[in-house]
Amino acid sequence: MTKKIVIAAGGTGGHLIPAKATADALKKESGYEIFFVGKGVQNPYVQIHPHQSYEIESGPLSFSLKSIPSIFKILRGIKQSVKVLQELKPTIVIGFGSYHTFPVLIASELLRIPFVLHESNAIPGRVNRLLSKKARWNGVFFSQCQNLLNGTVYTTDIPMRASFLEKDALCKQKSYHYFDLNKEKKTILVFGGSQGAGFINRLVLQTFEHFKDTSTFQVLHFAGNSELIDSLKKRYDELKIQNFVKGFEENMHHAWNISDIVISRSGASTIQESIHFNVPGLFIPFKRAKDNHQKKNALYVQEHLQAGFCLEEESLDSKILFERMQYLLDRTVLDEMKKKLKNHEKKPSFVDLVQQYLKELK
Repeated sequence: MTKKIVIAAGGTGGHLIPAKATADALKKESGYEIFFVGKGVQNPYVQIHPHQSYEIESGPLSFSLKSIPSIFKILRGIKQSVKVLQELKPTIVIGFGSYHTFPVLIASELLRIPFVLHESNAIPGRVNRLLSKKARWNGVFFSQCQNLLNGTVYTTDIPMRASFLEKDALCKQKSYHYFDLNKEKKTILVFGGSQGAGFINRLVLQTFEHFKDTSTFQVLHFAGNSELIDSLKKRYDELKIQNFVKGFEENMHHAWNISDIVISRSGASTIQESIHFNVPGLFIPFKRAKDNHQKKNALYVQEHLQAGFCLEEESLDSKILFERMQYLLDRTVLDEMKKKLKNHEKKPSFVDLVQQYLKELK
């Protein structure tokens, strides 16, 4: 008999990427049918195909007079979610945080459908904090997050795209060929994620101007905006830096596979991927992230793993970034940091825990 599983997710790639990875992994098992339900399920940068989806209303969780319109949206979203869940009759609901999932999880609780939660960030979001006690169990990536949630909490990984785990993801020759880059040079990966890329785009170009010798490294730059490709590439060419510039890259496993260091925001999925591919980072937290959780994510790499740096946007300029890049590109430093990432303790699989729990529900 087919078991139906509802994935409650939506909004940014930070929530949708691990949700999609979980859905794809579960889909490989016979007897599972996966559905996405939430606000903002359709994201141009994270395609949830082939899984069917249902869009519902929701709004930010806030407690003030200004939040009254949002409350009505949430109530409509709960009504819509109840209808969807009654139609689907899922065995379980899996929530990936953010206000986009709140109506679905409340509907799940009202209908007494068991749900589990995954929290990717070092500081849990409001939805996961509010509902962690009601969840059958919670999976967290950052161990310090355990003390900030109620109920049963397990430390797990962040589910990654299947392409990151395939043999091609380990073939550097294919990856260099994919971008037409030089395997003899160090590769610097630059991207800003699904939000906040503008600051990084401007800063890195200013930073590369400080280098007197640009012949020893090359740059992979994903700008977050296809309209910027020509201007960025022109500037790299003027600086005599070998480069590959693109707006967005779907096959990120190729980029991570050949990168020596990364300059990026510090979303949880980015942190997980840098660890998986042993790439030290210069992480610039997105300052408008809820509860400043990206700073906590970056500090985990700097203080716990000692394999990168947290560089806050307010006090960061091209000179500081240049100094950090020079330090990180030193072969001795780079090798030591890569070694620390390689020896990082592997965490239990969130997907495996879900599958185990599903078997217990038989």
